[in-house]
Amino acid sequence: MPNVKTISKLDAACSQLETAIRLFSQEGDEVSIHTLACAAYEMIHTISKKRGRKKPLMFDSNLVDKRNRDKFTVHLKKAAGFFKHADHDTDGTIQFDPTISEMFIMFALLGLGSMEIPVSPYGHRFLMWFEIFHPNTLTAQGKEKLHESFTVEQLAEIRSLSRSDFFETVPPSHNPRAFIKI
Repeated sequence: MPNVKTISKLDAACSQLETAIRLFSQEGDEVSIHTLACAAYEMIHTISKKRGRKKPLMFDSNLVDKRNRDKFTVHLKKAAGFFKHADHDTDGTIQFDPTISEMFIMFALLGLGSMEIPVSPYGHRFLMWFEIFHPNTLTAQGKEKLHESFTVEQLAEIRSLSRSDFFETVPPSHNPRAFIKI
């Protein structure tokens, strides 16, 4: 069997995440982005937790009351489950907000960081994109670093780019995840 490969769960998650980010950067299919990002996040969440991750991610967030965490997690997984399974509702439809995929990608990258696994260049570009287009997620230090790195005019110019143009033209930053609030 010359084409058989041995792939770990973490390798599979990283591959799914990289593909989700590439599709995201190309403004690709939102259903595929979400399905891949959610699958990658779920594995990274579990693996990082078993490896002793100190900070919570989405499914174990301290921002959600423990009594409601299961409902919260079910709600987060709803679209991905809908996109993967048709056993109960073959004619079903769903209301889907594709921006939730950004959170799955972000927290998957943070989960990799918690295990000290290097983030790919596309991962770094995504983190930088997220910081620039979602500055409300930054800490005060993160906002300060962002404004040290870019002038107001440069930020305005960058924010005027399409997502695909951003990923093609803006180089990855050195350590963007240091400024993201969890």
